[in-house]
Amino acid sequence: MTFLNASIFLAVLLDTKEAGECQMMLTKIERGKLTAVTSTHVLEEVAFKLLIAKASEIIQTKKNIWEIRERLKSEGKIRQECYKVLSGFIEYIKILCLKGR
Repeated sequence: MTFLNASIFLAVLLDTKEAGECQMMLTKIERGKLTAVTSTHVLEEVAFKLLIAKASEIIQTKKNIWEIRERLKSEGKIRQECYKVLSGFIEYIKILCLKGR
């Protein structure tokens, strides 16, 4: 059994140089060819990093966490866009849990 840490998901979601290899691993899980587990802590970390990455992209800041935090609190439009990204991640985790079904 394989433990999936945050870096596996983030590599694919943020399209890093390891994305291809990590995508192959996730595809094996989806197809039932590899058994894996993760933790709620890992999923929370991925969700947080996706939120910050998307908000940073929208705001066009150099990852100033305090600015991102304030803008997320005050601007519903940014929250809505971030919510879409997080919803997509949650849906993918559901599919992964069902092994692609």
